[in-house]
Amino acid sequence: MDRTSESRRGFTLVELLVVIAIIGVLVGLLLPAVQTARESARRSSCTNNLKQVGLSILVHENTKRRLPAGFQFVSGGSGRAAWGWGVFILPYAENTQIFDALNVANNELDAYLPSPPTATIRQALQTKISMYRCASDNTGALNNLSDFGTKAPLSAGFLLAASNYVGSAADGMKNSGGTASNGPNNDNDSNGLFFGWNKTDSGGGLLGLKIAQVTDGLSKTLMVGERCGASDATAAAAGNGSFAAVWAGNGRPIGGTSVNGAGRCLGRTAGPGYPWSGANSVFINDFSSNYNGKYFNSFHRGGANFLFGDGGVAYLTDATDALVLCAMAHRSDGVTQSAR
Repeated sequence: MDRTSESRRGFTLVELLVVIAIIGVLVGLLLPAVQTARESARRSSCTNNLKQVGLSILVHENTKRRLPAGFQFVSGGSGRAAWGWGVFILPYAENTQIFDALNVANNELDAYLPSPPTATIRQALQTKISMYRCASDNTGALNNLSDFGTKAPLSAGFLLAASNYVGSAADGMKNSGGTASNGPNNDNDSNGLFFGWNKTDSGGGLLGLKIAQVTDGLSKTLMVGERCGASDATAAAAGNGSFAAVWAGNGRPIGGTSVNGAGRCLGRTAGPGYPWSGANSVFINDFSSNYNGKYFNSFHRGGANFLFGDGGVAYLTDATDALVLCAMAHRSDGVTQSAR
């Protein structure tokens, strides 16, 4: 026997194909696991963002003895852009420099749009703040998905920094003024943790609710939820994402609520014990064009993260009933639901 010839014998074509096939199967099995692990990490990062937001809000409350206002009430037209809660908590989130540059106490956001008077203000309004961005979202650093009020249409060319977190405006229907909508053009109270309040302290700062006014309990009341963006405006309009938000303000009202600063649930016809009613049930991650830029959604699989009044974060699934969501969104309706 020729041992030299035998030792030099290589793989046959069949053996090589079998090895390649096995490697292909293993890669096919591994990729979904890797993608799942990556999304799990992104979702965890999003949870940590909301915890940081919650801590900043609670430090604000501890300092001012009030939660931050949901928005700065601006009279004189529904197209006016107003500062939102995301600005008011900046000093408590190690972003004092941005807050000071904006001079919120003495200037309306509307006055800075569409042409910021200085490069410092322009830079501040376009700063990407990491705690306001979900890692699963594919929106650009600057929100180019929707006009931000009549003073800052996309055609003006000045874009604001994007955010994936919006304050809870309850259902946007029940309010102290008896009307069917709330937005930065009125100061009606929709019974959420943020909307409808514009209290001013002696230093000119905007203050919101007192903790005592949250009678349903902080741990059972929504404070902030997710709203994803999209790769571009066309994708958002087609339901492949949403209009996201901007951290600077509440945005313009669209269809009864503001597109950029607050999310709401819309209760369906209510049963006994539920004091709200409405024409539609809107579920988490409903990307219908009728709801785009108004409600809660994310690119997480099967649900979205929510921050509660006590600073805790919970993941609510797409299957969460609209009535349950509304119960958690109202601060003092006597109907409580727990997500944890």
